Amino acid sequence: MIWVIRLNSSLCHVHSYEPKNHTLSLLKNFENPSAKLKESDLVSDRPGHYQTMHSAKGAYEPPTSPHEAELDQFTKNIAHFLKKSLDNHQYTQLILCAAPHAGGILLNHLDKQVTHVLLVNIKKNFVGEDDAVLINYLKENWWDIIRSNKI
Repeated sequence: MIWVIRLNSSLCHVHSYEPKNHTLSLLKNFENPSAKLKESDLVSDRPGHYQTMHSAKGAYEPPTSPHEAELDQFTKNIAHFLKKSLDNHQYTQLILCAAPHAGGILLNHLDKQVTHVLLVNIKKNFVGEDDAVLINYLKENWWDIIRSNKI
């Protein structure tokens, strides 16, 4: 069975894909509601301050923004789900269709076994698109996907 992952920073849809009939079936949704919040709503207080030798005051900024930290946790949860599902033999091949930034973070968290079954990483955000748009894209590019990977 082939799974298709549609991902952006706030949503992830997991579908099963039947290449012979070119049909998608929704299996699971993940939401990252914090992606739509303002940064001030994600943090509990103002940045910490520190003393400097200069007249200007310094403010400590964390190396990772709150949105990035939430996206990191969101993609870790998806990666864990994909690993667990692969271990349970729920899919044999994977197609990732993701906004480049979110897809890159997810790829960093994927287990090696999951990356071995990844057919293709399509760096395009299909989350807001109708299923027919994704199906047409897969139909039109199916032979390229097969040639680049062995099914």
